[in-house]
Amino acid sequence: MSSKKEIEALFKLLDDPDEMIFSSVSEKLKEIGPSIIPRLEEYWLDSEEELVQGRVESLIQKVSLVDIKEKFSTWEEDSTASLFEAMVLLSKYIDPNLKEEKLKNTLKSIHRSCWLELNNYLTPLEEIHIINSIFYSMYKLSAERNALKDSSTYYLNNVLEHRKGNQFSLALIYLMITKMLDIPVFALKISNFVVLGYVSTLYDFNLGAESPTMSTQFFIEPTEGTILSKQDVDSFIKKYKVEFTEDSFKPLKNKEFVHHFTLALARSYDEANEHDKAADIRSLLSDSNLDLGES
Repeated sequence: MSSKKEIEALFKLLDDPDEMIFSSVSEKLKEIGPSIIPRLEEYWLDSEEELVQGRVESLIQKVSLVDIKEKFSTWEEDSTASLFEAMVLLSKYIDPNLKEEKLKNTLKSIHRSCWLELNNYLTPLEEIHIINSIFYSMYKLSAERNALKDSSTYYLNNVLEHRKGNQFSLALIYLMITKMLDIPVFALKISNFVVLGYVSTLYDFNLGAESPTMSTQFFIEPTEGTILSKQDVDSFIKKYKVEFTEDSFKPLKNKEFVHHFTLALARSYDEANEHDKAADIRSLLSDSNLDLGES
């Protein structure tokens, strides 16, 4: 741990015009870890120079990234880890002081609104119509055109605050809510498109419970909640010549969905020519070169 005097000396060099000196200072501050972030934020507030503010913003993200990468690696190794945990870690890249409780409370509010309207006598379609009404009408969650190119529409804190997301982030929230409701909705990835599927588990009684088969009853388009049949999806694939495989119709595991999500977020930064941030996001994945359909 650096002493208070050493830290103060490093801070005085943050405005040094020599990039090599700044790079050296950055590395030393990064070594201190997340505990230095509040001091960096204070320094940013006190500074009036754009160069220094830009450097400090970048440094805060780099310091946060080290901590996020470590925790993300732990998340990847945990087969029971939740989507919420992964999305909180991603959101801390843009907001290191993120309060998880606020996000949880918003999700609990959506969950409770759905739970109050559901009962055991509803058909799967009726269940989804109720969830859609609450999700898209009551809470007004939506996606704007070209939202996939806007990095802000991926972060859970932004989406829940502004109610604007994209097909990935809205699918993510939908998945978390249906999981809380114990409704069998899963994500599927067809080329660059994400759809949700209401999945039933079927058993071959000749083979017993050891051989379950997953069958998708219908699909849900996550930006508006449109219900799609298998024929609708097949027609879409043919019309737009979408590439797909048989695996495209298999429910994604949490890790697979988060990989798709993270790579899409990185692409949004590339679209905005923020290649350093794109590299930061890709670096979170231990197997970022894994072929998961990125294009």
